[in-house]
Amino acid sequence: MPERNLHILLIEDNEDHADLFKANLSMTAYAGSEVIRQETLRAGVEELESRHFDLLFIDLSLKDSTITETLDRLRDLGCGCPTIVLTSLDDKRTILDIIKKGADDCLPKSEMNDVLLERIIHFNLDRWRLRQELFSSKEAYKDLYHNSPNMLGCTDAKTRRVLSCNQTFADTLGYQSDEIIGREIYAFYHHDCWDQYNKIFTTFITSGIISNAELQMVRKDGSTIDVLLNASSVRNEKGEILHSRSTWVDITERKAAGRKLREIQKFNRLIIETIPDLLWLKDAKGVYLICNPRVEQLFGAPEAEIVGKTDYDFTDKEQADTCRESDLLAAAAGRALMNEEWVTFAADGKKLLLEITKVPLFDEQGKRVAVMGIGHDITERHEAAQKAEAANKAKSVFLSNMSHELRTPLNAILGYTQIFLSDDSLRPRQRSGISTIHQAGEHLLLLINDVLDISRIESGKLELIETEFCLTPFIKGIREIMKLRARDKGLDFRDEATELPAVIIADELRLRQVILNLLSNSVKFTHSGWCSLQVNAEPAGHGKVRLHIAVEDSGAGISAEDQKLVFEPFLQVGERLQHREGTGLGLAISRELVRLMGGELQLISPINKTAQNGTGLGSRFFFSIEVPISEHRAIAAQQHRKVTGYTCLRRSDEPRRVLVVDDKLSNRAVLRDTLEPLGFVVQEATDGIEVPSACQRFRPDIILMDLRMPKVDGFAAADLLKEQEEFRHIPVIAVTASIAEGEAFRQRCLQHGFADYIHKPFSAGELLEIMAAHLQVELAYSEPVLPTAAPEAMILPPQELLDELTWLAEIGEIQGIIEKSAEIAGLEAGKYRAFARQVQELAEDFQFEALQNLISPAKKEQTCTL
Repeated sequence: MPERNLHILLIEDNEDHADLFKANLSMTAYAGSEVIRQETLRAGVEELESRHFDLLFIDLSLKDSTITETLDRLRDLGCGCPTIVLTSLDDKRTILDIIKKGADDCLPKSEMNDVLLERIIHFNLDRWRLRQELFSSKEAYKDLYHNSPNMLGCTDAKTRRVLSCNQTFADTLGYQSDEIIGREIYAFYHHDCWDQYNKIFTTFITSGIISNAELQMVRKDGSTIDVLLNASSVRNEKGEILHSRSTWVDITERKAAGRKLREIQKFNRLIIETIPDLLWLKDAKGVYLICNPRVEQLFGAPEAEIVGKTDYDFTDKEQADTCRESDLLAAAAGRALMNEEWVTFAADGKKLLLEITKVPLFDEQGKRVAVMGIGHDITERHEAAQKAEAANKAKSVFLSNMSHELRTPLNAILGYTQIFLSDDSLRPRQRSGISTIHQAGEHLLLLINDVLDISRIESGKLELIETEFCLTPFIKGIREIMKLRARDKGLDFRDEATELPAVIIADELRLRQVILNLLSNSVKFTHSGWCSLQVNAEPAGHGKVRLHIAVEDSGAGISAEDQKLVFEPFLQVGERLQHREGTGLGLAISRELVRLMGGELQLISPINKTAQNGTGLGSRFFFSIEVPISEHRAIAAQQHRKVTGYTCLRRSDEPRRVLVVDDKLSNRAVLRDTLEPLGFVVQEATDGIEVPSACQRFRPDIILMDLRMPKVDGFAAADLLKEQEEFRHIPVIAVTASIAEGEAFRQRCLQHGFADYIHKPFSAGELLEIMAAHLQVELAYSEPVLPTAAPEAMILPPQELLDELTWLAEIGEIQGIIEKSAEIAGLEAGKYRAFARQVQELAEDFQFEALQNLISPAKKEQTCTL
């Protein structure tokens, strides 16, 4: 329903006519409307330009305008509302001319009344509204038509010429619209498609529809696009098709993606068919979707017969159940799962070991849609691993046998050197010689261990065993060995040890092994000049020190190329090729040992710019490690005390009985000669089979038993003892030349009933401490007696120096005593050198009591004789 209160512009120069219009309007439904009157066209136009009106009533004859001028001016103005002409003329021709010239309606003044006026207003307002809606609809359609993302057009059914097209059609093909309209549609199709389009359009004339026809169109620049054509028909009243309304969808990218997808699928299929592994794909129910030729060989059937079936169609139920279960496990885990499985191929009956990997596949919503399986043939790898395992086992057996055979004579050598060194009647030169034999034997043991150590390193089974030990005598022992070797080659051996702590916690054996390896190489490959060992320490905080250890020499040096290989096992480079002695393992082992200790073995060569006076460019091997400091200064003295006997802590004071079980006479002799002088009663057995009967006769308190014996080995003999209630309580110590060590070996010994174990060659002190722990006895020690050499008069230093030495001895400051004695030795042209040398030797041996015995009487006498 139109708005009743309107804004009406009345352009009328006759006052009576204007009043008549207003009077009739006041009797209509639009009586409340606002009427603005202007008397001239010019004033009316100004009013129209200044505001919006719902209706315009204009007199045809105005003072400032003719009829034609008035209508032309209003048409050009576009007043935006219905225009109704008021005229005194009432002939129909005049009224029609007025309508043709652009007026919306005409109202003769002679016929004006309220009813007619209301009807004319209502009619023109409705028509104007409908006209505006139609215009908007057309504009919307036009907008949709030209802005559609698809190509739209209309083609004449007879001439096949383009009647219209949208902007997308023009833009896509690279034309202006006027270049397209009127041309035959064939001009825009690739010539290879003309016959196809002709057939399509011929069918269209009958059916009136084209559905999803794929064609190729040509752009103005000659390039082509792929399109999908759909069309509907426009017919006349007779049902004849006049023209087609067509839609072209650019599918160039889609077609390219499809071609790419087909290429990928073809490539994937090529991979599937050529991959040497078995490959298959199953859906969530276990139905095969894809498989390759290797799976065909497994089942003895082509892919076409496998796809759509399950494992139950090709294998027995038990095997199929296993396959299905592994599929479900992979799906539940949500990740790849692997297992190994022996399978027999139906094609040739060949049995292979497969490493099967199953991977669940999920869609975008996380739903499992398939399981992919890959079966990799690992038969050769499995066989190679078995051969390698057999070879490793053979190597282990060989190393074990070699270790046993070499350690057994060394056990006798090192055992008796320890026994001889415990003899207080030895002269200094004898003691020094036997000590050198003992140290050389230990070095020989280290060389033997090189081969064993590299095997442990390769298998990751090498472990450090940390103990407390005195650092100064440790360095001194190394120095004494290397001094002899250097002297034999005419080399000057230099050593420097400053700011060293008294006792540290580290793997004494392995640290000695590293330093001796470095020094041995240094002496071996240096022909003139010198070799040196430098050991320094600096605080590292938290009760630790950082040890800096370096070995230098004046040898030929090592080239940059050879430095890359010098740490490789079994390789000897440069001048080392001329010296084939040694295992070629020392540096490789030393590097790994230093890494286990938390350091890194490094090399600098050359260390001299030029070779001078027969010496070479030189090399320097060095490393740093952090070690804890021990506050147990008593360790220093204990390392130099000898065991003289034992005291029973419980039960009777009867001598403890020791059963020694070993098939080697030399090993039994060493143990007997070590234990009997200390008060132990020793009985021997030559094989594990003799142990039960020997226990019946001898009733031992402890058993020291070899592990490798010809008839019944140590493990079996220990098992026999465990089975007998009366002997189960006897502690059994394994004394073995085996290469086995570490926690795994310890656990094995414990499982067989051994209380502890010790390796051959053994340290007498270590053996006795183990025995004491299990026999509940306390070892008795005696301080070493100072060697009685030819009496030598010593001139004592001044009292203040003696007081300072006494204070240093009381607090256990060994390094301070050594430095102070060196200072005293240089005073007054060496006057106190003899006294200083004795003090230094006692300090280096950690003999605190002997030091105090030497220094305290000296406070009262000016000379003394030792």
